[in-house]
Amino acid sequence: MDLDIQAQRLFIPAEQAWAWLKSWSVKNGKRLRTISSVRWPSTVAYHPQSDEIFVSDREDGTVKVLSGKTYDLVKTIQLAKGPDNATTS
Repeated sequence: MDLDIQAQRLFIPAEQAWAWLKSWSVKNGKRLRTISSVRWPSTVAYHPQSDEIFVSDREDGTVKVLSGKTYDLVKTIQLAKGPDNATTS
């Protein structure tokens, strides 16, 4: 999980329940968005300077970079086979 302190959002990857990353409001506990562009999310990191969400995807061994404003996929970074939390079989 990771936290966007400025906008008070919590990002939670569904590592055991495939195909979504959820964004929650810290203010009121309501779900803001369900993001399905990541197939098997594992680790999530929010980068406040670029307003981007980085999510490792164990499905294909990539890191998906999402816009913090629109939650759209900005780019995909291919990782070497076997890194922690992004292993492909």
